[in-house]
Amino acid sequence: MRKNELVTVAITDMTFDGAGIGHVEEAGRKVPIFVRAAAVGDTVECRVIKVLKNYAVGIISRILTPSPHRIDPACAVAEKCGGCAFCHVSYEGELSYKTQSVRQAYKLNYPHEIAVADCRPSPLECGYRNKIQLPLSPDGTFGFYSLHSHRVIPSEGCLAAHPAFLPLQKAVEEWISRNNLTPYDEETQKGLIRHLFLRRGHHSGETMLCLVLNSSRRPADFPVEDLKKSLGQRSDLKSVWLNFNPKKTNVILGESFELLWGEERIEDTMNGVKFFISPRSFYQINTAQAERIYAHAASYLSPEDVLLDLYCGIGTIGLTCAKKVKEVIGIEVIEAAIEDAKENARRNGIENARFFAADAAKTLEILAALPQKPTAVIVDPPRKGLSADAVAALKEIAPEKIVYISCNPATQARDLALLKDAYIPGEVTPYDMFPRTGHVESLVCLQRQTN
Repeated sequence: MRKNELVTVAITDMTFDGAGIGHVEEAGRKVPIFVRAAAVGDTVECRVIKVLKNYAVGIISRILTPSPHRIDPACAVAEKCGGCAFCHVSYEGELSYKTQSVRQAYKLNYPHEIAVADCRPSPLECGYRNKIQLPLSPDGTFGFYSLHSHRVIPSEGCLAAHPAFLPLQKAVEEWISRNNLTPYDEETQKGLIRHLFLRRGHHSGETMLCLVLNSSRRPADFPVEDLKKSLGQRSDLKSVWLNFNPKKTNVILGESFELLWGEERIEDTMNGVKFFISPRSFYQINTAQAERIYAHAASYLSPEDVLLDLYCGIGTIGLTCAKKVKEVIGIEVIEAAIEDAKENARRNGIENARFFAADAAKTLEILAALPQKPTAVIVDPPRKGLSADAVAALKEIAPEKIVYISCNPATQARDLALLKDAYIPGEVTPYDMFPRTGHVESLVCLQRQTN
C-alpha cells in the first residue's frame, strides 16, 4: 500500500473510537487498515492516508456495500466532532459491538472461559448526560474538541446532553459577546474565558453553572450583574460559580472556586437516596443507567453483610446499598469527597455508614480497628483498574464476595485474573453507560472459593 492509494476493504471489526477495521492483502500478508466512520459489514473504497510498519489508516472515498447497521448520523457535526464513535451505527449494532468488545477483552486478559451477557441498553439514547464541559472557540461560541485535537467544533446542542443546557449555553455566549470578553488561547495563554461547565440533577432538575477563567481571581470589572440578567429568572438554576485556572494545562478545573450566587451544592436522588453535589463531586453522568447498575450490585448483598465500598467517592454506591446491609464502610483517597459522603449520609438519616479518607495501602489499618470485618466489597475503580495495593488488600480482607464495577473491561479482566486463585467470577454484565460513544461499563460478582 502507498499513501493516497485507493483500496477496497471489507470491514469486519471496530475500535472503541468508531474506526472500522479491515485487512488488505500486501506481499502475502493481511495488513490491518483502520477506516474512520466505517461500520462492521461495510465494504468501502478508501483512500490510504497513512502507512506504518504493521498497519495503515484510511478514509472512506465511497461506500460500495453498506452495513445493515449503518445509519445517517443525527448530529450535523458528528464527523468533525468525533465525540460519538457510533453515530453512524444503529443502536442495536452498537450494543452488539459493545458486547463483543467486552468478550474480547476477557478473551485476551482472563485465562479461563467466562460468561459475558448481552450489553444492557441505556434507558435514554439521547439527552442522558447530566454534565457537560464546553471549551470556548476563538469566535466566542462553545463546543467540543475535534477528535485528536484541541480545535473547537461549535455546538448548537449536543444530542447526548440534556436539552436544558442549550439555552444556558446560548445566554452565556451572548453575554460574552456583549461584554467583549476574550476566549482563552492555548498557544499564547491569553484570553479570559476557558470553559463552560454545566451539570444537572436528573430527577431534581436543579442545575449548576460554572465558568472557568484564565485567571487566579475574579477581575475587578467582571460583569456579574449582566451575567445575572443574561441567565434570567430560571427556577432550575440553583448554583452559579467561577473557577480559576491560570495554568497551562489540559485539566479543565483549577484549584479555587468562587460562588457568585445561589447554593453551594445542587441536589439529586439516586435509587431514592438524596445526594448533594458540589462542582468537584464525582457523580455518574447517566443517572438512569447508574441506578440500574447500582441496583444490580445491591442484589448480591444481604442484611447480614458488612459492606466495604472502596473508591467510594461521595458515597453514591454505598449509600444506595445501605438499607440492604448491616453496615457500610466507605474509603476514598480524596478528602473532600469523604466530607461530601458524610454529609450525604447525615442528610439522608443513614446511620449505618462510616467513611474514611485513605488510599488502598491504609485500608487494612482502618479495617483492623473496626469491630467487624467486611463480608462484601464493592469496587468501582478508575480506568487503570485496581492498584497492586488494592489487589493485595482484597486478598488480605478475604470477603465472601466482591462486586466489581468497571469502565474498562480489559483492566477488569486483568484484575480478575490476579484474584482467580481465591475468587470465582460469575457472569459479566456489560452496561451501556454512554450511548454513541466507545465506552462501556461492566459488572461482575466474585465469590470466595471455600476449598
